[in-house]
Amino acid sequence: MNTYLVWIFLTLGIVSVFGQDYNRKSELISRQNELRVEIRELNTLVSEVKSSSRDVLGALEETNLKLKKLEELIKINTDQDLYLTDQIVKIETQISSQQETLTKLKYNYSLIITSAYKSRVDQKGWMMVLFSKNIFQAYKRNQYLQQFIRNRRHIKDEIEQRISILEVKNDSLETIKEAKLNLVAAQKLRVQELEDEKKRQNRLLRNFNQRQGHFLNQISQKEQLNSQIESEIRRLVREVSAVKSAEVINLDGEFSSYKGKLPWPIEGGVVTRRFGRQNHPIVPSTIIQNIGITMAAKPNSSVRSIFEGQVASIISFRGSNYSVLIKHGKYITVYKNLVDLKVKKGDYVNAMQIIGNAFTNQLSGRATFQFSLFEDAEPQNPLYWLRSQS
Repeated sequence: MNTYLVWIFLTLGIVSVFGQDYNRKSELISRQNELRVEIRELNTLVSEVKSSSRDVLGALEETNLKLKKLEELIKINTDQDLYLTDQIVKIETQISSQQETLTKLKYNYSLIITSAYKSRVDQKGWMMVLFSKNIFQAYKRNQYLQQFIRNRRHIKDEIEQRISILEVKNDSLETIKEAKLNLVAAQKLRVQELEDEKKRQNRLLRNFNQRQGHFLNQISQKEQLNSQIESEIRRLVREVSAVKSAEVINLDGEFSSYKGKLPWPIEGGVVTRRFGRQNHPIVPSTIIQNIGITMAAKPNSSVRSIFEGQVASIISFRGSNYSVLIKHGKYITVYKNLVDLKVKKGDYVNAMQIIGNAFTNQLSGRATFQFSLFEDAEPQNPLYWLRSQS
């Protein structure tokens, strides 16, 4: 189905969809592909999680995330379905118009052929020119003969062109209709998946509501600890950024040239919390500020440095796991919630070198990991720097 949609939206070169420009269509297709990948990865992670999991908060956050992605994907699919329906109507109208024109052309061509046969123009035309009474009459007869031949050839060529156009339009129509059928079938599956996730969400919410006070206290404690760790990370980043040592590898230009192309620090991870200010995924009334991205991954997943650099600092609070800061010139990347570290402060690391493992919750089997990126001590949205997962 994906191949059909890309062919339709890109190859046909249609200028707008519902008044939106070409760039907007490309963004929608790109986002659709990203959502498919993210949902697939979420499904994989769910299958990896222990069936006896008592991690209600993790399961609820994960379910809420999947519901949002499914709803967004269904909305995009609905827009595409409306667009394909509109294109089918347009092409069918064009085909009808082409067929009507072709019928008239064929009728006119038959009249010319019949007339030519009756007047024997093909056999007698040149004889009429040769046996003209004078040069003027020969010139006129030759003009008439040439015009007759041109008209006949022109109509014949136009008929052939119209037939070719019809063939192309019929092929396009069949492609679009098939894409629409595939889209409708996929949409039914997504809607059913959405209903199943809503049922799962309701079960988790009942569990959550029964022990709401306990869970809210857990959330509050986690957010307080997270806030303390992020404050310390910001302090260390400012401190490390201020150091202008000749020993630190100067990678400013190299690092910046890879913006949008850098590898992901963890394989098969799904972003559960994005960069910046946002509502808490379980308690929407609570606003959180994320200086990086939070990811869910398979149990015991390895975490890798996204670029060569030097380990500038390693921190750990009581009740938390390790956070590793790696300096790449004026850029600093931070890998948070690690265990089984493979590096120490001062080590030089290569791109894709394993620096530790993402912490895995033993109750749920979920691994979680946070990644941040700073430029001159200012937090950047990592999703602008990492390559697309689609």
